[in-house]
Amino acid sequence: MLMTIKKNISLFILAAALLSLQPAVFAAGTSTTTEDSIMDDSLRDMSTVLASGVVGAILGLSTLSFVDSPSSHLKNIAVGGAVGIVLGVGVVIFSQATRSSSAIGGAHASIPMNPDKFATLTRLEFSQDKIAKNYLKEANIVYNFSF
Repeated sequence: MLMTIKKNISLFILAAALLSLQPAVFAAGTSTTTEDSIMDDSLRDMSTVLASGVVGAILGLSTLSFVDSPSSHLKNIAVGGAVGIVLGVGVVIFSQATRSSSAIGGAHASIPMNPDKFATLTRLEFSQDKIAKNYLKEANIVYNFSF
């Protein structure tokens, strides 16, 4: 009876933690290019990593109720916290990598270009000239063989 109560409490804590880490929880504001939004984004990212670490530690703590001697398995708390932090960093990396360029740089993120001056053939000629100047130089190697 006591074991089923502990198991149900562990499952409730797991479900509450997983639901609290949903992206909708963090979608309260929109990001702009101001310094405040950079700070908000950084705080949100740090809180994501910290919250996932705490959730991992709680899950590691919940495993202690299923072993005979919990004092010999206290490393499960640290392992759970470490796994949670690693997963939190992965979530932050994924969320930063999938942001659009307008969200990163704002509405003025695109560089205005003159299409006549920077057409495809012009870019191709420019890069071929750079490659020829930097990498396709003739080597001045003198071979001297004597037997």
